[in-house]
Amino acid sequence: MISNIVKILRKNAGLTQKEAAEILKIEQRSWERYEAGDRIPSIQNLELFCIKKNQDFNEYRNKINDYLNSKKKSL
Repeated sequence: MISNIVKILRKNAGLTQKEAAEILKIEQRSWERYEAGDRIPSIQNLELFCIKKNQDFNEYRNKINDYLNSKKKSL
């Protein structure tokens, strides 16, 4: 779920995974793991990415929060 959002954000910005990672000052491998669903980025990092690329984060916020809350409940 979040992996799809991460990929959409990057593609909407017209960036490669490397370029997207550079915006957040993280390793490319970390971004790759976000898109693969192996790691979950912080909401703050996703929001920062949107701010830096002039994308509206609000349309994604509810989907991300719903997903994170469902994960917490299943623990």
